[in-house]
Amino acid sequence: MEIEDLDDVVSIENASFSKPWSRNMFLQELELKMSRNLVAKITEKSNTHIAGYITYWIVADEIHLQKIATGHDYRRSGISSRLMKEMIGKSVDNGCNRCTLEVGALNKNAIKLYKKFGFTVQGVRPLYYAERDEDALIMGADLKKCMKLIRHEP
Repeated sequence: MEIEDLDDVVSIENASFSKPWSRNMFLQELELKMSRNLVAKITEKSNTHIAGYITYWIVADEIHLQKIATGHDYRRSGISSRLMKEMIGKSVDNGCNRCTLEVGALNKNAIKLYKKFGFTVQGVRPLYYAERDEDALIMGADLKKCMKLIRHEP
C-alpha cells in the first residue's frame, strides 16, 4: 500500500465498515514500523485500481490482523483469500508463528474466510462493536498450519 492508493482504500473502507478508519489513520499505519499494509490491484481495460486491502501488525513473532476489505464489485472473487495468503506467507517468512484477530460474531462471511485458513475461536469480547450491539470473536491460528492448508488448496 502506498499513499497514492489511499483514495481507493478509504473508499472501500467507507463502504465496508460502520465505523471506518479515516485517511489519517491509514497514513499512520503506513508510518508505523510494526504495521504491514498490502493492496490487491486489478487492471481492467488498461485502468488499474485497488480491489482490496489488508492491514496487520507484526508484534514479536505474532501478527494481529487489523483490517481486511474488498471492494463491492470484487466480493466473493477470491481477493480476500489472496490477501490472507500473502499476509500468512510474508509473516512466516519473517519468523512469525501465530495470528490473532477480532471479528464480529454476526459476520458469517468473514468467519468462514478465517476458518478456511485454520483460525479457531479462542474467546469472546462482549459488545466489542458497541455501535451495533455485537460481540467480537477472538480468533487465532498457528501460521505453519495455515501454510499447510494453503499448500493443499485445490
